Formats: sequence, structure tokens, C-alpha cells
Amino acid sequence: MKKNQIIAMMITAAMTITAATTTAITAFAGSATGVTGMYTEYDLNGLDPNKAETKPTIALSRIELPINVAQENPVQEIELTVTGAEKKYASTGFHISYDERLTAVADEYGDVGIMGPAGSKLMQDQKANLDSRSIFLTTGGSKDNGRDGVLWTMEFRLPENIAVGDEFPIEILYRYIDGTGDLFSSKSNDEQSDLMQAWVFTNGIEQGYIRITEAEIEEPVTEEEPTIEEEPAIEEEPEEELPLGDINNDGTINATDASAILCTYALIQTGQEVELTPAQLRAADINRDGKLDARDSSDALRYYSYLSTGGTLEFVDFLAQ
Repeated sequence: MKKNQIIAMMITAAMTITAATTTAITAFAGSATGVTGMYTEYDLNGLDPNKAETKPTIALSRIELPINVAQENPVQEIELTVTGAEKKYASTGFHISYDERLTAVADEYGDVGIMGPAGSKLMQDQKANLDSRSIFLTTGGSKDNGRDGVLWTMEFRLPENIAVGDEFPIEILYRYIDGTGDLFSSKSNDEQSDLMQAWVFTNGIEQGYIRITEAEIEEPVTEEEPTIEEEPAIEEEPEEELPLGDINNDGTINATDASAILCTYALIQTGQEVELTPAQLRAADINRDGKLDARDSSDALRYYSYLSTGGTLEFVDFLAQ
């Protein structure tokens, strides 16, 4: 079945597709038939599509959409993608039909389709009959510059009264009108091109849909407090108590101890940092009045003088006199 590629680029096929009852979409690639409008059975004309060296798949997006997301974003983008035909085609012609509850979104020129990267090196044209819910998308070129990937994108608006379980089919329906049919062929237009086209329209179509699912509940994000592993407390050995008055713990009470006490008293009175340890401070409070001052220093100095002149009493006994 030969097709005139030049004519195919110019056709604006009559689009009088009638509505049909919406049913479930087929799950796998198959023929370009559907439930949203009129279509033509592809005439193999004796060809065996299984003999095609190139067996592309033309797919429309299948969107599973939570109802709350659909309500917030009623306009959804549908892609028409080509796989398995990298640089194997130039001339294409697809009739797109869609559920009567959907509204195709057209731009200011009345165009619904937007050419994708896969067709960036091809010529393109399109016609839409929004009353009959039919869009015709076509490409052509002097070289097989068609690529795998997104060939066309279209936008459809969902109705306001959507419900969970609603399914809106969007389909590729093969049409043959007045001797000219839809296309997917190479520039050579030879037998292998015819076989590739026959494969596409009888085995290589994945129909699309928008399906409304249960609301998507966003789990509240709670930031967990970082777990801080506490280092095991290091048990400090209790500081050894020093003999009363012996600040440097050298075994005797002398001018050095008296000087250390007096110096510390001066530091305390001027708000400066004290260098003595807690044990040294306790040893420096000679009169045990709970504070360190010049009287404690004087007691230490007096005992030092007592020892230096032959005194033999212990410090506690000396203080008790």
C-alpha cells in the first residue's frame, strides 16, 4: 500500500469523529484502534508486519494522577513518543482522538500540538477539529531525520467534576480517507518502509490516558532531633585534701604559703582569675571563716616565724593557743 508523502503533508483530513462510550484502555502495544471515535482497520494488503526490520512503538502518555493533584493542576501534558525508529522515518501522520470530557488546550493560532525534540529536523503541520475531538499531526522531510523520543506534546484540561476512578483515554486512531491514510514511513517509501508502517498501525501503538486515583496524603515532615551520643563521663579522682596552711603541699608552712594566700586575696579583691585549686583554697582558709583574706596570710606567716625560732607545736595546736 503506497502512500503519496507529499500529499500526506498537505492533508487536513476530514475530522468527523463521533463520540463513543469510554471503556478501559488496553494495557499493551497494539493496533491504532480505540473507543473515543471513528477509526479505519489498517489494510495490510498482503504484507506481513512481522517481516519488518524496524518495529517502532508509538506511545501516548499514561498518567496516574491523585485527585487532589488533579484538582490543583487540571491541565495535563500528554507526550507522543517514538521508540525503535532512530533516523528511520521522515513522513508521519497521526489522528489523535480524546475523551469527550477533556478539553484540548489550543494556542492563539489554534494549534494543539507542540513539536518535540524527536521531530526537530523535520517539517511539521497540524490541524485540529475541537468540536469532534480530533487532532491531526504530521511531519515530513527529504531525509530520515526522525529520532527516538518525544515527537509531539499536547495539553488537555480535565473537567471540574472529576472523581476517583475516572479514566480519560487519549488515542491514536488510524484513518484512511479518499485514498490517503495515516503514515509512518521512510523517505525511500520501499517495501521495508511499508512493513514498518504496517507494524506501527497494527502492533506498535500504546494508547494513553489520564487516570484519577486516591488522594495523595503528604506525611508531615518531622525533623528528628539529632541524637547526640553523650560521651561517658570521666570520673575524676577526688582531689586530695591538703594540710591546713600548706598551700604548695611541700610538708611545711612558710613564707611561700603566706605569700600565695596574700596574692590570692588580692586577686579576689580585684576580680581577677584565681589560680589556686579548690583544695588549695580550702587549705588557705586558715581561720575557717569561709573566706580568704589577709588574716589567713598573717596566720601562716606567724606560724612560720614560730617554727623558725624553735617552736614545736603542730599548726592546729598553734592556732588554738
